[in-house]
Amino acid sequence: MYVQMRVALINSRVDVAGQNIRDHLRTLLAGDRRWPLADHHTLTFYEVAGRLIYQDRIDREVDADLIIFISRHSSAQPTPALTVHVTGNYETADLGGEPGTLVPAAPLWMHAILRNLAVRAPEGYRVSYEVTHHGPTALATPSLFVEIGSTATEWADPAAGRAVAESILSAAPLETINLIGFGGTHYAVRQTGIALSSRGAFGHIVPTRQIGAINPDLLRRMQEASSAVAAYIDRKSLSTDQIGRVERMLDDAGILLLSESEILEISGLEWATYLRVR
Repeated sequence: MYVQMRVALINSRVDVAGQNIRDHLRTLLAGDRRWPLADHHTLTFYEVAGRLIYQDRIDREVDADLIIFISRHSSAQPTPALTVHVTGNYETADLGGEPGTLVPAAPLWMHAILRNLAVRAPEGYRVSYEVTHHGPTALATPSLFVEIGSTATEWADPAAGRAVAESILSAAPLETINLIGFGGTHYAVRQTGIALSSRGAFGHIVPTRQIGAINPDLLRRMQEASSAVAAYIDRKSLSTDQIGRVERMLDDAGILLLSESEILEISGLEWATYLRVR
């Protein structure tokens, strides 16, 4: 059973990839095919003049229960990529937002769109989560970014634009196990693999390079902003000392820690059932 939501689809006038995705969304919606997102929810398009990473408080201007930012992804390595992530800054705010601030995530929607991207991505495109990064951070409405990367060639690629548009419109979230993630690279390889093979749905993810910034207060904000019932640590990406520190904070906060195998094993169970039998 679906609860009808108001979904805002926001692109920037200065972002070719966002315009590419938006144009394909409009074309698909004008066709004869029925799309789950449009069938069950109210969609509204918004275009802003500036960069999306600086759109703090835009949720005060749009009437929405969920915000999907459609955007470009830039990288020093020109790898074709389709990515999904939530915004926030664990440390400094070099690309919009405020330092040490996390926005409400939408892990079940990120999970649904990520899995759709994996099915629809054009040949040669990598599909992944990205860790939490950049602005905006002054948002009260759950949000996510869906991006095309990593160069101007991919931003304007109609196949990529259509794949992202179809992945958004096909999103029909199922029951997920909402998680927060610790460790790994910017592209959250292990967390992506878990999401693509289970009901494990990540909200905020902190990479290895920023693990030292996590303190008990920031960890609690990760959990609350992700509506997370448990946490996952990419143990191969962290030192023994780093793992021990995160484990102690999770234990002190009363947050359950799950291994990859446990997440895969419980994906066939209701969460309440798992808690009773574990």
